Amino acid sequence: MATRWGICSAGKISHDFLVALKTLPATEHQAVAIAARDLSRAQDYARKQGIPRAYGSYEELARDPNVDVVYVGVIHPEHLPVGRLFLGAGKPVLLEKPLGMNAAEVRELAQLARSRGVFLMEVSDPPPPSPAAAQRPPAPPWAIGARSRVAPKLGEQLPPPGE
Repeated sequence: MATRWGICSAGKISHDFLVALKTLPATEHQAVAIAARDLSRAQDYARKQGIPRAYGSYEELARDPNVDVVYVGVIHPEHLPVGRLFLGAGKPVLLEKPLGMNAAEVRELAQLARSRGVFLMEVSDPPPPSPAAAQRPPAPPWAIGARSRVAPKLGEQLPPPGE
C-alpha cells in the first residue's frame, strides 16, 4: 500500500514538494489531502494537483485517519506550532527547513516526536559544492568517470537538553 501524504500549506514550496513526490511510483507514495488556512484555496490547489481531499484548517488534516505522514511547508515562524499539532496527533512529519527558529524550538519538536514515537525530519537541500570544486574548471564530457567516494552529511545529532 502506498504511503499516504498530507500536505500542510498550499504555497509554492508545497508545489515543489509535490513535483518531487510525483516522480516516485504512485504505488508507493500518494498525496491524499491538502490543508490551507482558507478552504477555497485548499480546494483550488487540490483540484489543480489531483489531491482528493481539501481542508480549511490544519487541525482537520491532523485528524484525518487516512494520512500516514504530513509534509509541512508553512512559513518559518509557524514551524513550531504546526509541528506540535501534527506530532501531537501522532503523525510523522517532514518539516521544511529550518526545523525551528532556534535550538530551543528544535529541541522541543525533537522531544515531542520522541515522546509520541513518531518520525520527524527536516527537509534538506543537497550540500553545495566545496570551494575547491568551484575553483576547478569543469571536466570535459568525455573525462567524467565514476565517483570514488561520497560522504554526505545530512544532519546533526543534537545533544540532550542541558549539555
